Amino acid sequence: MNFQSYLLKVTAEVSISPFNYQESLYIPLTVLVPNTGPPSFKTKLSNIKMTVNDLRTLMFPSMIDPDIEDTASLVSCDFGMASRFIQGRYPSFKIQPSSNDTDPGLYEVKVILTDDNPNK
Repeated sequence: MNFQSYLLKVTAEVSISPFNYQESLYIPLTVLVPNTGPPSFKTKLSNIKMTVNDLRTLMFPSMIDPDIEDTASLVSCDFGMASRFIQGRYPSFKIQPSSNDTDPGLYEVKVILTDDNPNK
């Protein structure tokens, strides 16, 4: 839960002899838990170097969130041009560039994580 609810009772009393007045006011209060940081992977993602016809398995590490009451989740995983030779589902992917994938160079992957804290 990302918030806690309270009910504050404020009581005022006025005494003017021979009268005594008392009145209470109830104020609902919700305290939000701050979002202290974004989710991340437990271990750092690293670069992968491959050649044609190599086969590797890419296993994404577990996700963590600095706010222990929050749940981290994957929003998207965009392999861009590398999607031609990557197959699978999160968290496990097979990478196998073939001779048809002859574009040498750097292939960037964009991964977006989120958490369920409403105070983003």
